[in-house]
Amino acid sequence: MFKDSLPADYASCPPALKKRLDEFERKVQSISADAKKLQSQGRIFRFLNASESAKRIETLVKTLSEHIQVFIAQGTVAVEIAVDEVAADVRQGLETVSKDIKGLNERLANERASAELDLLAIRNVLRPTVEARFDYGDRAHIRCCEGTRLEVLATICAWLRPDDPRLASLPNPAIPALSDRAILWLYALAGAGKSTLALTVAEWWDEDDVLGATFFCARDGDRSNIRCIFRTIAYQLACRFPEFREALSKVLKGDPDIHSSVPSRQLQKLIAEPLEVANSGGRLPGRIAIVIDALDECTDDEAVSTVIKSLALYTPSKLVPLRIFITSRPAEPITRGFLQKAILENTQHLPLAQVPEHLTRRDISTFFQSRFAEMRDCYFGIPSDWPPQQQFDNLLDLAELLFIFAATAALFIGNAKIRDPEAQLTRLLESGNAAATSGVGSTSTSAFPRLDALYEQVLVDAVEKAPWGILKQILGMLALAEERLTPAALESLLKLSPGVVRRVLPALSAVVVIPALDDETTPIRLIHLSFANFIVDSARCTDERFFVQPSVEHAAIAMRCFEMMRSLKVNICDIDVKEQHLLNSEIPDLPRKVAEHVPAALVYACKYWSLHLSHAHVDADGEVIQLLEEFCMRHLLHWLEVLSLVRCVHIAIEALQAAYALLKPLRLQSKVYAALMIECERAVRAFYPALSASFMQVYHTVLPFSPLVSLLRKHYAEASPATVTVHTGVEPVWSTTLVSVTIVGSCPIRALAFSPDGSRIACGSINGYIRILDAHTGTELQLHHTPLEWISSVSFSPTGKEVLSGSSLGEVRLWDVATGACVHVWETRSASCTSLAWSPDGAYAAFGSEDGPITLWRLASPEKTVMIQHDDVQALLFTSDGTLVSGSSDKTCKVWNTADHLWESTTTSPTQTLEHDSEVCAVAASPDSSFLACGLESGQVVLWRRSDGQRLHTLQGADDGKVLSVAFYSKFRLAAGFKSSVKLWDTAKAALLQVLNIAGIDGVAFSSGGGHKMYAVSRENSGTVDIGQWSADMRRFKYVRRAIGKSNVVAAVEEPQEGPAKVSVSPNGHFVAAAYIRQLRVWDTSTGQCKAIIAHPPCKRHRPVVAWSPAGDAVAWTQDGSIYTWDVTRGESLGNILVQDQQVPILAVSLTGRESQEIVSACYAGSICRWGLAPRSPPRQLAIIGPWETWGYCADACAVSSDGHWILYARRTIWTYVRMHRDFLPSDYLLAKATRPISYRDYDPEGWLVTLCLYDMTARTALWMERHDIPITSIAFSEDCTRALAGNARGEIFLYDLSQLHDSVRHTSTGSDTSSLTSSSSRVQRPAVPEYRFSSGSSAPLYHVSFSSDAQAVTHGWSYTCLPHDTVPDHLRKHSTLCVFPSEAPIHYFVKRQWLWRVRVELDHHPQRVCWIPPTLQPDLQISTRPESGPPTRPWSAKGHIIAYISKNRRLVILDASRFGS
Repeated sequence: MFKDSLPADYASCPPALKKRLDEFERKVQSISADAKKLQSQGRIFRFLNASESAKRIETLVKTLSEHIQVFIAQGTVAVEIAVDEVAADVRQGLETVSKDIKGLNERLANERASAELDLLAIRNVLRPTVEARFDYGDRAHIRCCEGTRLEVLATICAWLRPDDPRLASLPNPAIPALSDRAILWLYALAGAGKSTLALTVAEWWDEDDVLGATFFCARDGDRSNIRCIFRTIAYQLACRFPEFREALSKVLKGDPDIHSSVPSRQLQKLIAEPLEVANSGGRLPGRIAIVIDALDECTDDEAVSTVIKSLALYTPSKLVPLRIFITSRPAEPITRGFLQKAILENTQHLPLAQVPEHLTRRDISTFFQSRFAEMRDCYFGIPSDWPPQQQFDNLLDLAELLFIFAATAALFIGNAKIRDPEAQLTRLLESGNAAATSGVGSTSTSAFPRLDALYEQVLVDAVEKAPWGILKQILGMLALAEERLTPAALESLLKLSPGVVRRVLPALSAVVVIPALDDETTPIRLIHLSFANFIVDSARCTDERFFVQPSVEHAAIAMRCFEMMRSLKVNICDIDVKEQHLLNSEIPDLPRKVAEHVPAALVYACKYWSLHLSHAHVDADGEVIQLLEEFCMRHLLHWLEVLSLVRCVHIAIEALQAAYALLKPLRLQSKVYAALMIECERAVRAFYPALSASFMQVYHTVLPFSPLVSLLRKHYAEASPATVTVHTGVEPVWSTTLVSVTIVGSCPIRALAFSPDGSRIACGSINGYIRILDAHTGTELQLHHTPLEWISSVSFSPTGKEVLSGSSLGEVRLWDVATGACVHVWETRSASCTSLAWSPDGAYAAFGSEDGPITLWRLASPEKTVMIQHDDVQALLFTSDGTLVSGSSDKTCKVWNTADHLWESTTTSPTQTLEHDSEVCAVAASPDSSFLACGLESGQVVLWRRSDGQRLHTLQGADDGKVLSVAFYSKFRLAAGFKSSVKLWDTAKAALLQVLNIAGIDGVAFSSGGGHKMYAVSRENSGTVDIGQWSADMRRFKYVRRAIGKSNVVAAVEEPQEGPAKVSVSPNGHFVAAAYIRQLRVWDTSTGQCKAIIAHPPCKRHRPVVAWSPAGDAVAWTQDGSIYTWDVTRGESLGNILVQDQQVPILAVSLTGRESQEIVSACYAGSICRWGLAPRSPPRQLAIIGPWETWGYCADACAVSSDGHWILYARRTIWTYVRMHRDFLPSDYLLAKATRPISYRDYDPEGWLVTLCLYDMTARTALWMERHDIPITSIAFSEDCTRALAGNARGEIFLYDLSQLHDSVRHTSTGSDTSSLTSSSSRVQRPAVPEYRFSSGSSAPLYHVSFSSDAQAVTHGWSYTCLPHDTVPDHLRKHSTLCVFPSEAPIHYFVKRQWLWRVRVELDHHPQRVCWIPPTLQPDLQISTRPESGPPTRPWSAKGHIIAYISKNRRLVILDASRFGS
């Protein structure tokens, strides 16, 4: 029945189907059997039972029918089930596929988000100039008119891509393209259409997806900053190429401040190196176009363009596959740059002047025809043949091949406000023709008289359509403004009603580009710089109505700037108090907040008021000066705040100097505001790093750390936010040090040199680094490195454009200051370069060494040298007339003639030999070369008259070593530097004028550049450089002295010269004790006054220890082998104690006792002493335990518990000592070590056993001992004596829980049997002392550890670590949860990276910056580590909000931070 439907192999059928078929077959066979049975009956029987048989057959048919239906139904159900199962499988598969697709989409989305985050991070770090994009909204230039400049465009396109499809529709190139050149330089005079060409090819290349980046320069804002070019290009490349972006991200992570470096380093790190990585993947296009337009509009004072010199260092090999298209005027610095050999052979020059004139005239004609056709379509009634050919040709003649004329003329003729092109053209031709024959053309000195006539005609028309007074105000601002301004900003500065600018400026639409009505961010701009030059030049703009007098207009702008700044205030951006401790870069959404609260007009006023003021004409009693006085008296600090927010603090120094220079010749009625400006300048110099980093440091650092009698501090203190109070440490008046720079991680600096103008200083360190610093702020401008060399000498060229460096290996390098490139290397055979010198014209350089002659070479041909025989030269100098002077260790100074014939001579002889009694270490010549000065090894300075070689004077210098440097400031002013001072003399009288004592000098340099007598010193064995100015030269401070007045000068308490050796704050924070060599001083922190000075014999052997009583009412301190005490409240001694062995330093002292005072001391040798104290009674010795009883050999650290009962020793015991005296050691020693048996293997190679031992002073027994592998360097108890800390020489911290031991001792002290603690039986269960071990985050030795005031954290070194929750006792944890008010929260202070930080452990998740600490007041980190001289000195102590420490210059500094943030 199903034979045709079933497969041939029945066994292969599905089991369910076979089962149904078998069942169906069985049922059919059963029916068939019944039917056959009926059929087998006889006829008679069937006849007689016919009715029954019929019924039976009917039943069988029904049954068969039912079976068939059931079978069919089952099959249908099976099919549906199978289909459903298949559908389920399909659904499951689809769901799986859907999930996979969704996961893929999520991964793609994550990758896109990651890329966006990477780009955002890159943008935040690089700070690209978005306005420099070719498609930025305010772009005034348009692409080339269709059908114009085709031959030039063909040259540019063929240079980039010889196979460019566009070339098929372009004519032959105007100049054959050199596609193998990596750079194309298009140059022409102003108005020739360079920017239009650049914009056109940028748009084309962007459409073709071959454009990498663009930078369209302009004379405003960052578009004129050469430091913005390469970082902007790098950002745009990262946006377009993921491979480049990934490589760039890694660079920025390693150096997040690279955006501030010089252009050459930016090019190297931000472009060249990422390109190398991206190229290795082979996924970058073959050629990527970079467009830099109008390079000449960037501010660059270098003789050779910095950008071009930078490109010369890396083009073409290191910038593959970049192709760089540059446009500019043929300015001399840029032209010189492209003449460098390294870049000349890789650059194609494209001068537009070489494009045939008929092509340029044709293109201008095409442009005019296009614009006139638009006008005919726009304006009804203009004839189709307008303009007549004669007028058209006349207009072409007036254009003089200048596209800027054509563009301006088209705008003038088609002015939509006038709507009369025919009349406008007639007027233009009339004025232009007149200018060409007479009028402007005959009297003007302009190179383009017809262009000037066009500009004048534009202005004439504008007068008729708009109020000229307002228009002239706007034009004056647009012409003289340092940055482009939006309409709203312009209205704010000019005090115009909203909308006025947009209403009146259309009258000048021919020369001004106005943003759209709905565009509030795009600034207004002039169509071309030539128009601004026209209206401010009286020789070109001869109509007095239109001429803008610069000095008058600058004065008006300055006044409006001062008026704008009246809105300045503290925290102008309303930054939440919880975020004020953050750096500017860390404050969330700060740029938006600045944009919201500091409008563009106010930013402009803050940045440029001084510049406009310095160019203004002012009178002493005029309105401008009155506004300046108001500004200085009210808003100087608010102004610094805004400069910090907009990242422009660096302009403050120059701004204040320029303003003061303007005031100097005026007879001012008030000197106060001039004094405030002078002090503000000093403050910016001194606190520049803090001001640049955080706007709130204007108040939190400048005010507290300014001198005590600072007028700035006095004037602004009351109106400023609460900050720290500095009780001691700050200077009474401004010192001669202007800037102090500590270079983090730097090695000692031995070589220093000022640039000729005094603006920069070169520093050479012993690890091969040469840094160029800004002498005004200390900011690092450049970094060079010569591996494996010690920089022994540096010297700026006379132009300041180059630097020579000499090394300990005898190698001399020439560096280009602008690019940071090493231009040349001279490898000499000398052992070390001792001195370098430049000739006055920069043509020659000389090199002196320890073991060879002087080497002289020409910079133009550095391969040729001349040897001058003078060995072991210590100093070299060229005089102003070109003579070479050398000083040597042979005790002579020789003068050499370096005339041209010297280069042809084989032998040379000195023209003069000046003999001395000591080695000559330094030489100097007066500005007119008439005098020579020689600094000697003996410390003397000998003055010679050069004309006759007569010895004039011998100036006595210093007794502590040789002269490091000597220099003339003028003919009769001579300065010299020594190891501990710098001195200034009047050489005419041989009189000493001034001495500045500066300890630990490594190097000295002097400069009179910029008119100021400056000096720089590098500190011994550190990376600190101090830049200062002689007080005799600080005449500007007469204003300060007059403003302050003698009555206001507060005499600071003079501190001993050697400075304190130890400081300690009392437990209640009310007092600070400072131990000096001969005295102890106690300061009252509530008043900041010195409360007591207690003299004692000088401390000669050991460092002192200072300890306070628990109540803070008494203090004890050590002096060699003596202990002194003082009752602070009564102001009297509690007695002095002479320890038995004065040769052994005292490590720890504890002043204890509630009812009566007791002293417990422990010394280096292991002895412990205890005394009782009483007022007006000698101390009573209560107990003394010798070193034998404490089985100590030497102690590295020691701590005494607050109650004086326990002493914790970190000691080292030598193995032979234990082995030889084992039988004599007390049983408690053996018991203490029984739990951790000690063998010889526990000793280090030198045989020392390092142990930590807890000793009970009362029971005279050891309670516990722990072995250590590394020497312990610091120990501390908790206040309740239940825990102890130990820090080791590897920076590890160990916390010991002594609570069980403490409870056991307390139990035995109540009368129980104490044998359980002293028995030697091994069956006794001793109390457990759990140990917790963690890192301090540094591998340096920890010379101080202690518990925080709430015992929840560990303070160590200059940081802190919160303790794990399970290591804090229950009673302390419960107490901490009750502290809910910020004022009650325990506070910890520490210093890190020059900042003072605080942590309220229970409230703050992160530390908060309090203030920046100036380098001179930084804590002294050079801690002595010799334990035999006493405990290592930690120059820091803090209790609550009181912080006391010893500064780097060995002064006591006391800070009170209780008011901070209140």
